[in-house]
Amino acid sequence: MVSITLDGTIRSDVHVGQTKTGVARVSFILESHSSDSLPLHFSIICLGSTTAGRAATLTPGTRILVCGRLTSGGKEKKVSVIASHFELLEAAVTEKIGEHHE
Repeated sequence: MVSITLDGTIRSDVHVGQTKTGVARVSFILESHSSDSLPLHFSIICLGSTTAGRAATLTPGTRILVCGRLTSGGKEKKVSVIASHFELLEAAVTEKIGEHHE
């Protein structure tokens, strides 16, 4: 098992669903933050009621820290991260520049 910790920003819609056996499943694309290399994009999968339940509330643009394990497979033969937990670092900015709310 290869463990990984990523600091990144959610760059896709958050997809909520279930596995074939009925386990809660949430997935999204995370863009890594690195000052010394190009950003990398990771497919993040959250399983189970607790992790997936929390992940379902995330939105594109949210910065999070994800801990999990690398896995590969599926039809596309791609590498993904199965998240064991994550931490919110910075909420997504939803207000457009120039808008003022009173």
